[in-house]
Amino acid sequence: MLRHLQLQGCTIDLDQRRIVRAGVSLRLTEREAALVMHLASRPGQDVPRTELLTEVWGYTAAVNTRTIDTTVRRLRQKIERDPLNPEHLLTAYGIGYRLSLQQSLPAAPALPTAPATTLLGRQIELATGHAHLTSGAVLTLIGPPGVGKSRLALALARTCGRPVLSCTPTGVGLLTAVADALTLDPTAPDLSGRIAAALTARAGSLLLIDPLGAALGEAADHIARWSAIPGLAVLVVAAERLRIAAEHPLILEGLDEEAGLALLNAPDDDQALLRQIVARVDGLPLALELIAAQLRLLRAADLLQRMDKRLELLVHGRRDAPRHHLSLRSAIESAWSILPAALQDILIQCAVFPGSFTLDAAEAVLRSPDDQPVTAHLLSLLDRALLSRAEGRLTVESNVRLYAASHSADPDLSDRFDTWGMHLTAPLMPWWASDMPERIAALVPERDSIRALARRAIEHPDPAPLACALHPFLALHGPAPLHDALLEAGAAVDGPDAARLRTAWAGRLRRQRRIPEAIALLQQVIDTSTGDESAAAQANLGILRDHQGHPEQADAIIDAARAQAEPSSHAHGLALAAAGVLALRRGQSTAARQHLTQARRILRVTGDHTAALIATLNAARSLLGEGRVEDALDAIAEAEADDARLLGRRRGLLQICAGHAELIDGALDDADNHYAVAEEHYRHTGQARDALLVRLYRGWVLLEQAQTETAAHTHRAALNEARRSAHALLIPLAQVQLACARWQAGLPAAAARLFHKAADDYADRSAHRLALYARAQAAAAQAAAGQHAAARVTLDGLDALPLADPGAAHILTIARQHLTPDPDVMAALSADPVVTTTPTLRLALRRLLQAVTSKTEPPPAPSG
Repeated sequence: MLRHLQLQGCTIDLDQRRIVRAGVSLRLTEREAALVMHLASRPGQDVPRTELLTEVWGYTAAVNTRTIDTTVRRLRQKIERDPLNPEHLLTAYGIGYRLSLQQSLPAAPALPTAPATTLLGRQIELATGHAHLTSGAVLTLIGPPGVGKSRLALALARTCGRPVLSCTPTGVGLLTAVADALTLDPTAPDLSGRIAAALTARAGSLLLIDPLGAALGEAADHIARWSAIPGLAVLVVAAERLRIAAEHPLILEGLDEEAGLALLNAPDDDQALLRQIVARVDGLPLALELIAAQLRLLRAADLLQRMDKRLELLVHGRRDAPRHHLSLRSAIESAWSILPAALQDILIQCAVFPGSFTLDAAEAVLRSPDDQPVTAHLLSLLDRALLSRAEGRLTVESNVRLYAASHSADPDLSDRFDTWGMHLTAPLMPWWASDMPERIAALVPERDSIRALARRAIEHPDPAPLACALHPFLALHGPAPLHDALLEAGAAVDGPDAARLRTAWAGRLRRQRRIPEAIALLQQVIDTSTGDESAAAQANLGILRDHQGHPEQADAIIDAARAQAEPSSHAHGLALAAAGVLALRRGQSTAARQHLTQARRILRVTGDHTAALIATLNAARSLLGEGRVEDALDAIAEAEADDARLLGRRRGLLQICAGHAELIDGALDDADNHYAVAEEHYRHTGQARDALLVRLYRGWVLLEQAQTETAAHTHRAALNEARRSAHALLIPLAQVQLACARWQAGLPAAAARLFHKAADDYADRSAHRLALYARAQAAAAQAAAGQHAAARVTLDGLDALPLADPGAAHILTIARQHLTPDPDVMAALSADPVVTTTPTLRLALRRLLQAVTSKTEPPPAPSG
């Protein structure tokens, strides 16, 4: 039976379930293809409806349905030139349908053998190419090496409906190659005129030239002369534009994401990683074909990690492929070898930009190797599609850039790049300004270059100047590991910027729970600085001392910071924000909001919008601690509306606050949606630790939804990831979460052991408040398991600890009720609105209280 059908105006490939009409590819549904296949098995014969229903649809003959007619109507829209007057899919009245075929798809002996794989993602290019060739134009296909120029040219030649003359000028010259295609004597006099006469005699033909090669000057003149021949169309695969009047250049880019994934044809469970791989190679078809071969050996995750070495990795091309398509490197080398030396030099210099760049940046950083201006060389690279321009920015194709970067460059290039970077980021100094959101937003297109500057600064003998210049941008747009490394390098150098870099680095250390290191760094700033710099360091130090369980000392330090700072100065705003955080921790919600509101006003006036945003979110946390969910959500919405431009990496924090609000309010699906957005944001910005933390919050939602087994699996996986990644404070938190799942599954004794283990880990990391919460929950779990003596020992050990947080006192009181229930105490606890520092602790108290009053044993919520 025929598998490739030629109809009037279209062809049908039943193997690929694809119709090609005027160069545009259409898909057949599975049922449409089955119907065509069945009719094509008996071309020209009437096939009864009953047979089609049983053989194609699998129905019994007695079924009365119009589904055949509907499918036929859709098919005619796809295959007939005039669906209302069909020529092929015909109705046999009173019987059924028949398929009238013109002929099977003819071979094209003058063209090279077509590859066995399907041409994917080129429908627009095919349609555009056919439109130009129909008008008899010169169509030039241009694109980076490996983009599939020859493949598209072959597809256009096969489907253009013209007789094709195919020639390959490589090694023999254009006139000789065309003469061979026309069976002319290449040594005859006036060969150019004889070729023109022969082409005129073949009006309506397509002349395919693939590839044209490097020397285009004389060849372009010949093609310009032939373009005047009536009815002749010329299709050229070239290294650059011909720059003649009749030319229509078609610049090929990489495949889009969906076509790239289809070309890889890999398992669905790797789709997220494969999308990243497609993007890393700019959708280049040759690279994707070579990647598909590697996927037989490597997992997608392993391959993604090796993308920086892809020129060495992507080999093993088809044996029958052209030599320059056996590997990605060979394809690029083939194109590189025909570039003039000056263009090679400019490309090597362009590789200093890791992404797109402006013309101003190019003129500031690049140096012309000859008398031509840089702009002239950039135009030549645009003509060769090795450089692209979009929205006013220039981009070197990523695989070519990787190849160019491996070549030696001007030794002064790096210094020019650094100088340009300092000038670029100068508007970010000082760090706080009223229009800082606009300044940072203006630099977002330069994100790749800024990150490259940061990586270079880390290795520089004096990283402080660039660290200061880049900190405001990286604080919002990350990635977090790079930002941390830059701050650490800058803080290690003594100089005029040392104090503020050290204070900023201490803040990052605090987020990583590296408390002793942060305290030592802040103390160094306090000892060596005066005025607002010292006051800002003291404000941060007070929070850390409170975290270590020294509330009186924390209060004294922050009071000193407020006294030392100039009124309404930036440092004064930071000190007020710190006082608000301490009040928040101690359940003093009114005082907390007063401090935080005043801090936010000062910080916004002084231009530190980021710190003002955090103050707003902390105020929302104080509302959540009181159970005022609606007020908290209003505050969160206000923060998002006022500071949306500066959310950056803190967008995840805002989503977490909203998730907490919904969690407390019992809107579990909404809470999980907020957490999911936060997790995706943190992964996108490279904040793996925060992404893992949010996954633990999502596990708590599963517990609230009584999906105990799924929650346990989530927490166990998170615990293993925390251990592998050395996220110190997340290890005990994951243990607490897993303990909750064990308790909810009816295993309170196992839960108690995990709570104790988590408490020990918290204590080792100076997280004393969290250790207290975990130990109290361990006592409650021991009591629930009937281990009353052990529970009393645990609780007795906690009595001597300072309880600065009213939530700690509540959790201890509730834990004791598991041992000796007291109706009066229970009544008081039930009536008392619990003030806590975190939403998850509020849930812990609520769940523990429910466990005591109902004599059931659901787990407490996670601490921290």
